[in-house]
Amino acid sequence: MALGAGRGRLIRQSLTESFLLSVLGGLAGMLVASLLLSARISLAPPNLPRLADVHLSGRVLLFTGAVTLLTSLLFGLLPALSSTPSTAAFSEGGRTSTAGPIRRRLFDSLLVAEIAFAMIVLTGAGLMARTMYKIANVDPGFRTDHLLTMRMDIYGPQYRNNLPNIAAFQKAALTNVKALPGVESAAFTLSLPIAGSKWGSVFTVGDQPVLDRSQIPIAAFNPVSPEYFQTMGIRLLRGRVFTEGDGAQSPKVAIINETMARHFWPNEDPIGKRVKQGWPEWNTPWREVIGVVADVKLNGVIDTTPLHIYLPLAQEGMASVYLAVRTKQQPEAVAAAVQSALHSLDSQIVIYQVRTMDERLKGAVVSQRAAMILLSAFAVLAMLLAVVGIYGVISWGVVQRTREMGLRMALGALPRDVMWLVLRRSMLLVLAGVTLGLLGAFALTRVLGASLTEGGAGKTPLLFGVKAMDPITFILTPILLALVAFLACCLPARRATKIDPLLALRYE
Repeated sequence: MALGAGRGRLIRQSLTESFLLSVLGGLAGMLVASLLLSARISLAPPNLPRLADVHLSGRVLLFTGAVTLLTSLLFGLLPALSSTPSTAAFSEGGRTSTAGPIRRRLFDSLLVAEIAFAMIVLTGAGLMARTMYKIANVDPGFRTDHLLTMRMDIYGPQYRNNLPNIAAFQKAALTNVKALPGVESAAFTLSLPIAGSKWGSVFTVGDQPVLDRSQIPIAAFNPVSPEYFQTMGIRLLRGRVFTEGDGAQSPKVAIINETMARHFWPNEDPIGKRVKQGWPEWNTPWREVIGVVADVKLNGVIDTTPLHIYLPLAQEGMASVYLAVRTKQQPEAVAAAVQSALHSLDSQIVIYQVRTMDERLKGAVVSQRAAMILLSAFAVLAMLLAVVGIYGVISWGVVQRTREMGLRMALGALPRDVMWLVLRRSMLLVLAGVTLGLLGAFALTRVLGASLTEGGAGKTPLLFGVKAMDPITFILTPILLALVAFLACCLPARRATKIDPLLALRYE
């Protein structure tokens, strides 16, 4: 301005610099986004719907590009408009000039807001990390390791409405599969754990009063072959499991889970009790309870365990079933051999959904896992930006107060006094940002604690085993952010102690 530059020339120069920085930053951001998206897709379960359609959206890129340009315009224009008049610039001593109160308050407000947003995202990531830890330690009720599963549909005129033929094929199929090297046991089931019940029905308990129609209980009915409980690693708590003697012509029997035994016979032995599938007036046969097994997570990992009734598969004749194979080695190694053994009996049968139980388990918590990964990535990014912001603002403040600090040291202030002066003001800003962030985090927890509707099929809460106001998260997260912020403040504060008093006072 002293050489004749007008306000418009200064504004153009400031905008040019900020625009160039924003374009370079935006291009780098798009490159990082592409790499992170590829990494996110690789971490997703293979059965995630429409996974192949995930890509960087052109509309999203246009939106972020517009935001980037708007940011460059805003933060390039404001400094130019607030530029100091030329006479004041010379009189204030160049780079060591003291910032005005308005500019200082603006910088402080931006820093507090950045810390607050980092606090909000970090809290969300902490809650999701705690949720995944709880989910990882849930007992599903069975052994998930070394377990291969697949769905099998038996089609053909020889099987249609022909229970003996279906039973004969399934028996031969199990014989062939169990004869394969590396296979410990194998079994058929209508419903797999985690995957959800394929047959739910009302039922009647034999030795208890008939309830009102609206209060009739509902259970998951699951026909299984005799070795199912051994193959899945489900514990037998009382009675016996099914045997080859529980065939189509044998007395009707059933095995119930622990939840059902505790619900209907809390102080009795359920062995010998009777249950009947369907409404009380139906003529379906009564089944005698011959065993009680441990609860199994049937409808996902985080859902409550339902009433569960197991039936002998030989008495039901299901043509579409799951095959579960317990292996001695990695289950993927025997997948092809198992399918070949089944097709050797009948090449027309349809086999699909070939997955390990570990894969099904991961797919059951895809919402929580995706939320944890995304929030964790955003939390790391937010913390990094907060650290950069804290360092930049505090360093700028130290430069602005060079003369003041030099004067203090010339009058006898010790280096630790100067360092404490910088740290005290910096940490007050950090604590203000953390406090505001905690208030915002309280609102975020309501979103995470609420249920998300997926495809209208049901509601899946993002949090499991963790309260929305989890005390561990709300204690550790502020401490972590405050510690990182303190470390970011230390370098500028230490630099302030290295100021030469004579050099600082020379600017006068």
